[in-house]
Amino acid sequence: MDGFDEAAYDGVWRFFQHLSSDEQAIVWHKGTGYFPATDAAVDALEAEGWFEENPNFLTAFEQILSGTNTPAAAGVLLGDFVTIRDIEDTAFEEVIVNNVDPKAALDAATAQANQILEDYASLIEE
Repeated sequence: MDGFDEAAYDGVWRFFQHLSSDEQAIVWHKGTGYFPATDAAVDALEAEGWFEENPNFLTAFEQILSGTNTPAAAGVLLGDFVTIRDIEDTAFEEVIVNNVDPKAALDAATAQANQILEDYASLIEE
């Protein structure tokens, strides 16, 4: 960050203020369905009746805020998720680009993913 003039720092600061504003949190939420980033944005959405008109946008948000701390609510519990995702991507690419039989590609991906999950499970088993 060293070496920039004050105008550059001011521009970066103003940009981050814009991104983190309640107004942008509302725009982002309405456009994507992601949770509003600030309590003030949630309050504004409630005040304008957004959640009443669009209850599905509120359902997951309320479930997470009121949920209990159980294994089912702990998020993805999938060993090496990134590697498994890459295996799946490769299988899809094989099907689309190289005309590999979809069942064969997915069966091979399943076998690889299951091995990774077995290896992962062996590390955390008691």
